[in-house]
Amino acid sequence: MFYIILSIPLLILCVVGIVYYKLRGQNCSGDAIRGDGFAFGMVVIFCLLTIGFIIASLVCTSKNAFNKEDLKKVQKCEQIYTEKANLLTMKFSNYLAEIYPNLEKSIFEKISPENVSVYFVKYPELKSSHTIEKLVDEISELQDSVYAQKIMSAEIQRDIDYYYNNPWLLFTFE
Repeated sequence: MFYIILSIPLLILCVVGIVYYKLRGQNCSGDAIRGDGFAFGMVVIFCLLTIGFIIASLVCTSKNAFNKEDLKKVQKCEQIYTEKANLLTMKFSNYLAEIYPNLEKSIFEKISPENVSVYFVKYPELKSSHTIEKLVDEISELQDSVYAQKIMSAEIQRDIDYYYNNPWLLFTFE
């Protein structure tokens, strides 16, 4: 869009310059030579700008394609981390169900990776188990990784969205 706003005045200036100096060129030959040089210079500038914007568009399209692939990878990693955190949370829930069989099963079904550390507060004797402590630490690390992937995904999506709104691009190749 910006290119169109920039190129239309340059194109009009080229046409006006050519017409003006062609008309003046009929009256005196020295001005005609200078006028042709001016018109030629304007056309060259216009062409160079067009080529520059095309190259910029190609480079940005290539970067955008890379960003789309990177976004797929980040989303896949996020999905894998979430699955692993859910699996470890189920393992944690099963362990709690074995230790505390007298509690309602519905309590253990509500455990999610986000609130695993809350159960350390509810059941302080769990801190004595090194296995459970490692399990909770691993779940917490996985949740941190999921959040980091979500942030990275949002940043990449921002870059992709900017590509479509970039005023300096002549056109998009998608």
